[in-house]
Amino acid sequence: MQINGSGLSCAIRFGVIMNRRFGINSAGAIALAALCVSGFALAAPRTAPVKDPAAQARAQELIDSVRDGDGVFRAEDTGNVVHIRSGMACAVGDEMLSLVRVSIRPSFTLGDDVTCDYTIPGGKAVLFATRLGGANFQTFAAEAQRVFAAANATAKPAGPLMSLDYPGIGRPAGQSFAVTVDGKPAIASMWIAHEGDWALMVRATYPEPRHDPEYLAAAVMMYAQTTIHENATRPRI
Repeated sequence: MQINGSGLSCAIRFGVIMNRRFGINSAGAIALAALCVSGFALAAPRTAPVKDPAAQARAQELIDSVRDGDGVFRAEDTGNVVHIRSGMACAVGDEMLSLVRVSIRPSFTLGDDVTCDYTIPGGKAVLFATRLGGANFQTFAAEAQRVFAAANATAKPAGPLMSLDYPGIGRPAGQSFAVTVDGKPAIASMWIAHEGDWALMVRATYPEPRHDPEYLAAAVMMYAQTTIHENATRPRI
């Protein structure tokens, strides 16, 4: 898949977002966004994230809007909303990637099943984090993929799905379908991965051409995986 002018422009803006919110070096993020297509993967170096009091206030507003939110999420000074149980971070985002809602889904233990909802260019992406609690991930993933495929049973597969790589995390499985939204061609995609005791899934719908929003939906998955991995491997004092 080639990167056209629109895709390169998105990659540049994407690099700025990744640097400000995710602490991933902008140049590396731009290269990552431009090259991680159809199986290509490139790891980007991390730098110190930028503190943003306004974004932190926005993150706290999202947490406060959810019943029991303060017991499940916390707002970081970078503007990330962090899921306390797993360490997964959802970035408040910028102009192309905006966190609009966090939610706590019914589960046996409060906080074992949560979502972060994003808007992406022309579409949306929802990140799900579910604690497996001893359940088999392959069984969980197979059922999630079956349900997603069934929901798009009349659609045609849309070809290779972009994924972004980072040291220490596995590449997510995924599938995508060519669908129609409001009479216009669009893509419905899902990514699913396993980090520690957590199953992670991103489901996204976005318009053609798919380059720009697919970069961002893939980044949501990559960052969720990375922050859970780093939380699990961080030395405890």
